[in-house]
Amino acid sequence: MYSPEKDALSSIDRAKFQELHSIHWGIECYHRAIKQVCGIDRFMVRTTEAIKTHFFSSIRAFTQLELMRSEELIENWYELQRNLSLQVARDFILEHLKQKVGLNSHS
Repeated sequence: MYSPEKDALSSIDRAKFQELHSIHWGIECYHRAIKQVCGIDRFMVRTTEAIKTHFFSSIRAFTQLELMRSEELIENWYELQRNLSLQVARDFILEHLKQKVGLNSHS
């Protein structure tokens, strides 16, 4: 673990600390998004090549999300996932309602 010298710590002013904290927070947000949205930690493969492919695909997915965010196609990384989940849930409910109505009308 990195442990800076005591003199180095006391020479950092508030503005520099806030800048470093902001950078650190950006890294934390990246790690959270690449795990939660891009699924980098959820893989069912065991070969080295397959794991590398999965990691590459997850990082590529995050890159695409960032491009979409920078082009203002999405507001945040989670929006696309949320909209997809809502659409899937909506379609599932509507399909099962049709099946239920269909069964009741034949009875």
